[in-house]
Amino acid sequence: MNNKNVVLANFQKYIKAYFKGIKLSGELYLTAKNAMSIELEKEIYPHHYIRGYMKNVYMRFKFLLSSLIKDNESIFVVLNIRQDRHEDKPKLEELNFLKNFVKNKDIKNGAILTKLNHPLYIDDDIETYRVVIDCKIYNLKIDKLLKAIVNKDFNREPSIENECFFINRERNIIFYMYDDRGVDIASTVSPNCTPLSW
Repeated sequence: MNNKNVVLANFQKYIKAYFKGIKLSGELYLTAKNAMSIELEKEIYPHHYIRGYMKNVYMRFKFLLSSLIKDNESIFVVLNIRQDRHEDKPKLEELNFLKNFVKNKDIKNGAILTKLNHPLYIDDDIETYRVVIDCKIYNLKIDKLLKAIVNKDFNREPSIENECFFINRERNIIFYMYDDRGVDIASTVSPNCTPLSW
């Protein structure tokens, strides 16, 4: 079994063992047994001062992520690439995510790309490809990646359009920030992530 197959097998085995039945999608909060949703924009919206708003959301995001995933903990990063059925299959070596947000060449080479067999959402006529990366936080350009997620709906760079999940394999926590509005967190136990006061 080559390294890519090992990564895929380990990922599938892990999800089945700890998060069976969960959907790694924008519906994470609805499908997880133990989950919470946190509004990052609370008390700092509207964004009439856009730079200050983006900075505040980014700092909240970074604080939460660093409290749930330490630099030396093993994680899976999962990326959902959704596209029209008529588009060509994406190529790993051409993905901007790997080019822009992953530091380590070996980590890039170990990333896997699979096509989901079933629609990600009900009545979904879009194909979904999934990238799985086995790494640690320090293998990522994490500050740049967090800013890219925050920038998603604001036509600012860096930016990322795909759903991106961070899975802490040691503490069994899934961290998903859908955009600047908020974060969904799922866990095998009640995710009482403290401190959560700002």
